[in-house]
Amino acid sequence: MNRNKIKIMKRKIPYASHDTKEHAAKVRKVWKVNREFRMSDASFEDFEKLYAGFDACSKQVEEKRRELGELITSRDKVAIKLNELVARACDGMRGYFGSQSPQYGQVKKVWPKQTARSKKPESTNPD
Repeated sequence: MNRNKIKIMKRKIPYASHDTKEHAAKVRKVWKVNREFRMSDASFEDFEKLYAGFDACSKQVEEKRRELGELITSRDKVAIKLNELVARACDGMRGYFGSQSPQYGQVKKVWPKQTARSKKPESTNPD
């Protein structure tokens, strides 16, 4: 493929890759049957190479997504157990060191203060 003739845009594509694959498969099917179709800057062989490369990349992306999903699930399960242990340890340190101790002050979780919500004035409808 002549890289001087084909310019690859370096911006995010505004469409989904599965749409691209479906559309490319349709073009491939028609072009494969009608080999007399020509383009000035690309041949069917060029299209086949790009299609195969896209397909290989798509398969790798799906594999990595699956791996990432499994890792996230594993991390979340461990995080739940760790959070429970941290909470128990903090409670134990409060009991052991005292709620005003510097040791407990280092481990206690400080929750952000919630702002008081103002009540809406009640309507005075004479219904």
